Amino acid sequence: MAADQSARPSTDQRTRRPAITFIVPLGVVSFSADFTHAASRSVLGWYLGALGASATVVGLVTGLGKLLGYGLRLVSGRWADATGPYNGAALQ
Repeated sequence: MAADQSARPSTDQRTRRPAITFIVPLGVVSFSADFTHAASRSVLGWYLGALGASATVVGLVTGLGKLLGYGLRLVSGRWADATGPYNGAALQ
């Protein structure tokens, strides 16, 4: 009977494998998204310049993009603090 119990995987091993098979691909997707975002942000000025935009227009467009991004963070952060459950705010 002791040999029969040792042949079965423990509860820890049965819960660890599904977690790892979920977390590792999620990490790969997250890395890919971050890499793509950083790469696209780095060539935005060059791309606008290739379209004929002046340095002033490139600066205004990138600055406006950052302003809108930080403004959205501020508003959504205040909204999430006011409504309470943060997971529900992230899903909406």
